[in-house]
Amino acid sequence: MGLQLPWSDRFAASWRRGKAAPAGASLSRGSPEAEPKSPEILHVGGAEADLSTNRVRAPDGTVTTLRRQSAQVLRVLAERRERNVSKDALFEEVWRGVAVTDDSLFQCVGEIRRALGSARPALVTVARDGYRLEAEGAGTPVAVAPTPARSWLAAALLGVAVLGTAAALALREGPEATAAAVFDGPVVAVLPVRNLSGGERWDVLARGLSEDITADLAQNGWLYVLAGATTEAYADSAPEEIAGALGVDHVVSATVQAEGGRVSLVASLVQADTGRQVWSRRWEGAEGDLLGFQRTAAEELTGELASTWSGALANSARARARGRDTDDLSAYELAQLGVEAFNAADPQAVEASVALFEKAVARDPNFGDAWAWLAYAHIYRFWPDTPPEETQRYWKLSDAAALEALRVSPDLPKPLISAAYVFERRGDDATAQRMIRRAVAVAPNNADMLAYAANRALHQPDLAPEMLGWIEHAMRLNPERPAWYEFGLGATLFALGRHDEAADAFLGLPDLVDSHALAAASLALAGRRAQGGGGGELRPRRRDARLHHRMGARRAGQRAGDAAEAGGGPAARARGGPDDLPVSWEASMTIAPHDLLTFWFDEVGWFGWNDSLDRAIRARFASVWNAARDGGLPSWATEPSGALALAILLDQFPRSMLRGSSRAFASDPQARAVAEKALESGWDLAVSERERMFFYLPLGHSESLADQDRALRLVEERMPDLGRMYLPHVRAHRGVIRRFGRFPMRNDALGRQSTPEEKAFLNGGGYEQLVIEMETQSA
Repeated sequence: MGLQLPWSDRFAASWRRGKAAPAGASLSRGSPEAEPKSPEILHVGGAEADLSTNRVRAPDGTVTTLRRQSAQVLRVLAERRERNVSKDALFEEVWRGVAVTDDSLFQCVGEIRRALGSARPALVTVARDGYRLEAEGAGTPVAVAPTPARSWLAAALLGVAVLGTAAALALREGPEATAAAVFDGPVVAVLPVRNLSGGERWDVLARGLSEDITADLAQNGWLYVLAGATTEAYADSAPEEIAGALGVDHVVSATVQAEGGRVSLVASLVQADTGRQVWSRRWEGAEGDLLGFQRTAAEELTGELASTWSGALANSARARARGRDTDDLSAYELAQLGVEAFNAADPQAVEASVALFEKAVARDPNFGDAWAWLAYAHIYRFWPDTPPEETQRYWKLSDAAALEALRVSPDLPKPLISAAYVFERRGDDATAQRMIRRAVAVAPNNADMLAYAANRALHQPDLAPEMLGWIEHAMRLNPERPAWYEFGLGATLFALGRHDEAADAFLGLPDLVDSHALAAASLALAGRRAQGGGGGELRPRRRDARLHHRMGARRAGQRAGDAAEAGGGPAARARGGPDDLPVSWEASMTIAPHDLLTFWFDEVGWFGWNDSLDRAIRARFASVWNAARDGGLPSWATEPSGALALAILLDQFPRSMLRGSSRAFASDPQARAVAEKALESGWDLAVSERERMFFYLPLGHSESLADQDRALRLVEERMPDLGRMYLPHVRAHRGVIRRFGRFPMRNDALGRQSTPEEKAFLNGGGYEQLVIEMETQSA
């Protein structure tokens, strides 16, 4: 199946981020990663692609950095824009000398379309031929550079040397390699659509349907799709044989037939290892509109199969996972069981779903959809009578999970919409709307995502006209849809002022949302009398009241809570609080731990504070600090270098970005928590001495004498070479806390009154004088 591409892309990506590369490996200074070329700008249907940096800016402003092979495919299509480019030509240009299959190309095309967002129709699938890019024009001439394909091949060969025989076999065996070995999620084989009528005309339709179904399914990042040459050889094989050969979970097969002026498509989904059919559907259309039939059938097939939660693939995965020990389940299966538990709509089931989602992200910290579901589940954990401190805790857990979902999967729809909640609560509706639109653009035929986006209509009424189109399309794509789709329809109609129709939608809902309260409001505004409840009135149920309370709190009281926490509000902003920092959710998602460590240790030399450095840190890292402060980067703290970067980000950077402000110390508790985890895991001993000190500094910045004692002990015991340089400072910190119980030099920023003794200390040189005394004693 061409497994070498997903594996080698990950290898090359980690190499570019500066993770451990093979001994002797290096990137040429002339390579695209090391030395940017002059700009090569391509305009595509409102999107803009910079071919020198592999970045695509969608019409909504979202920027995506394409993988190397996807960028090279786009480059070739751009060079030959407005012309059909065959698959063979793309294989020759992008994967020179490397044997790959159609699946590799499908994955690249899917990634490009997701990056283009609403401009995706500009990348056209040409049946039996390949692809065509319908571009508006280019800024500067585009030339296909020869280095990426060769660089990729070199990276692949080096990767084989590092990863050994198993990787080498995966590279060599192609279609016989096992997809499940490298992908945690459904692996689907799409067999070529069979023409039962004969004749070239119907062969063309069958091939076009095969291409469209494959391309649409490949746009769903949670699926791995095999098709084309890989599956053609297995067109007449039993599902069990396909499972053994390709390692797939499911097989999609379909037939097309023309009779009596009508054309029909019959499709089915089969569990590969058991041969059990779990879904089937039939479409019919007129012979006179074959292109319309092809497009509609392919879209609706994808909608029913690939809807994230209610689609046939998700339902099949849950059925297979039920009853098995959770220790034996994959992250994807755990998340699907979590969704099932959450949808049971009772407190115990919600708590069970939280546990399942937490186990899923522990198993795979980069599983964006599971993080997003965890965020959603947390806000269903409190009731109107939940204590305020517990409510605040659930809000924080939800926001942290949503931001982490966005960080690890910034181009998947569920993380985008979940994170939009966070930005709504902060009052940034413009960013929330961009994220919701982006989610729809990258998943235009995912019925669940379209309906989920429409659920935001009550919070984003400006988007209601668009949302009506989304929810109507979702209902057409998924005729066997779950009842909660009606909430999206009702919310959208309510936001549009169509209260009579909204009431009908809300009245048809089960006890899953605050449907009764919204139905009552719709009926009142429509001038209709309330119905139901046996006694002629609507009776809000407990879950209705719960969500009504939650929705109101989200928009009203919660925004002020963040500002008040840790000294926010007008006074803090006047001193340079976080509202004065540049905030960009796109920027916060593009910084990796390696980027921060390179900046800190190689570019600025650390400890070199000045105004210029303060500005540089503020401009480059303010957004990612905001995300970390809100708990949005938990996956950084899963290995030594990531934890080191997170400790520096939380401990050092705010002291520069927010110098003189109370918020300079706002993330100290999180920094200490990261340091504690690193020490418990022994990660401080896994980094160099000059890096190790930054695991100890969060303790040295604490106003707890116990933390100060521990910091001193660690420096004395674990820094044999550089410890002498740091000890005067560490002892000075400890001396201040031992004498005053706090750092007097922070009093002004924190609004604390200084005692006469503290004033005398500060007037006598304060901390700097104490360091000099400690250095004299050490000498």
